[in-house]
Amino acid sequence: MEGRIDVSDMERRKFLRFKVDLPVDYARLETKRLKAGIAGNASEGGLMIYLHERMKIGTKLYVALLFSMGFELTGVKALSQVVWKDVGLEEGWDRYRYGLKFLEVGDEDLAKLKQLKADLAIQS
Repeated sequence: MEGRIDVSDMERRKFLRFKVDLPVDYARLETKRLKAGIAGNASEGGLMIYLHERMKIGTKLYVALLFSMGFELTGVKALSQVVWKDVGLEEGWDRYRYGLKFLEVGDEDLAKLKQLKADLAIQS
């Protein structure tokens, strides 16, 4: 049944996800070469992102989720790790879906993420 929530998924999640469609800059720890992707959802514990490159589970990334807050461009920066991947390609173009867990995120960035969540809840 479409739209049904699996109770086991809810019990595993420490933080509720919220839908976003925002740009993400990222870099692998070993290369530090900056690339771009898109975040599909976020939580205080991590992100679900779409990237053009294949990665293994366990890959560590620096990520920056970019968004505006009021009239200011801001973002959330974090050290993260790929914890799951969807190897299927999205319709029509080469992009892969990954679940990232935040390993390190500053208090100020976490506050921005919470504010983004609150702002999006108000808009819906």
